[in-house]
Amino acid sequence: MKTTMTENKYPSDAKRNIRTLVEDFLEMDREDLLEKYHSDKVAAEELFWKLQGILLRNTLAVNEPDAEDLEDMDLGKVLVEWHLILLPVWRKFKKALFDFKENVLPERASYESMVQAVEDPSSPMHEYRALMTTSYFSPEKFYDLKVRGTAYTVTLSFESGRVGFLRRDLNIVDGFLDTLRDAPIDLFSRCRHCKKVIVITREGKAYCKGCASKAKQKELWEKDPEGCREREKKRYKQRRKRIGVDDGEQEEKSDCQ
Repeated sequence: MKTTMTENKYPSDAKRNIRTLVEDFLEMDREDLLEKYHSDKVAAEELFWKLQGILLRNTLAVNEPDAEDLEDMDLGKVLVEWHLILLPVWRKFKKALFDFKENVLPERASYESMVQAVEDPSSPMHEYRALMTTSYFSPEKFYDLKVRGTAYTVTLSFESGRVGFLRRDLNIVDGFLDTLRDAPIDLFSRCRHCKKVIVITREGKAYCKGCASKAKQKELWEKDPEGCREREKKRYKQRRKRIGVDDGEQEEKSDCQ
């Protein structure tokens, strides 16, 4: 009953999108896919636009091909390339999905039946109800889905009766992009000294941390190199003098020991 309710509540357009991806694309043998869509360009174009709308619906519509572009494109090759990218992910996904449906859920159903029997006073197992507190219970089941060719791992969960994803690595990227979303471009500038990017959080900000003094020093050297050299010489002599005093004090301490 739960499955039927879930299916009824799931949007029909989302069902059609998944059916197109699975039945009309990912579950097809690659040789059949290539043969069909090389021989039937109208069907290839129809599938291309369907998949384009499904897979790229959340991306910016920049440089998307139009009808004229498709005339020069080998759509059969494009579809096979998409198939190559998605098939490893699909195989891992369906392996996890059917493991959960065929192994995890029956095991849990068996456990739940046993619990009900123990809790029923008329059941012969009722006398063992005290042991149920320490009996085995299947924990939540998660599946790692490594995305081949990337550093990303997606964690799958079917615990709610629906497909769930935990995408820590991808969420970092999503969070980064969401942070940048709608930011005015005038917020970003370059440090006048080192040219690293700086964020203008206050009026007049022109340097990154530590570069303001470096820039001022550079400006002084450009305006008065001789004066800067003299000041450096004096600073150097004073430093050596301090070191000499420290060395003498250290020798005196050594003699006293």
